[in-house]
Amino acid sequence: MAHFVVFHLQDVWSTTDAVNRAIEFDFNFVPSHALDGGYTRTSGAIIDTSEIEAASFRSVHLIELTVTKAINGNVLSSQVAVAERNGYLFNGEVAIYIVENGIYLNGSEWNFVYRGQATRQGILLKPNSYQVVSGNWSIPVGVKAGNLEVIAVVFDKGTMGKYGPYAVQSACSKDNVLAIPEFDHWMLLVVLTLLVNAFVLRGGPARLGLTAYESRRSLSGKSSSR
Repeated sequence: MAHFVVFHLQDVWSTTDAVNRAIEFDFNFVPSHALDGGYTRTSGAIIDTSEIEAASFRSVHLIELTVTKAINGNVLSSQVAVAERNGYLFNGEVAIYIVENGIYLNGSEWNFVYRGQATRQGILLKPNSYQVVSGNWSIPVGVKAGNLEVIAVVFDKGTMGKYGPYAVQSACSKDNVLAIPEFDHWMLLVVLTLLVNAFVLRGGPARLGLTAYESRRSLSGKSSSR
């Protein structure tokens, strides 16, 4: 299962953070993409299914990740629970991205458009433990709150590459609900069970291309672990 975050560079949705991510990945062309935080990357080409699949073949630390969101006025609050399921120490970091779906421009629909980052912080999990990471994000004027989703990504600092640590897990606030055993019922969170299969770039101008992806593919059929 995979989730996408689309950073725009040369259109109305471009942000300073998007440009900085492109610089980190040494991207010089649009569209470009990175899988699993830079485990593989391609600049100046359309995304290829085989590249997504290839990134899933490597062995990764088993991490259970759940996400919830709440909107109060112009503030989007997110809560992410990260649980270690391999039985040994995990040293990593969590990034919480805010994306917007259902955006129309020049007759094309855009989804998973990066809007901002709620937080990015390091985590150190003991065997079979968990940690909750929270973040707030102010919703700008003109952004439809109902179209916003939260995508959380966990990076493993033990797998450092040229472009930083590789992603080992991701989850979205729109995925199905499943309880983590350590939580009470009132703290039910959301676990990754839905494959994002509707990501389509339809006929837009070339300058509105994909700039960078951060995603994670499943290595097993257990929905709560990938």
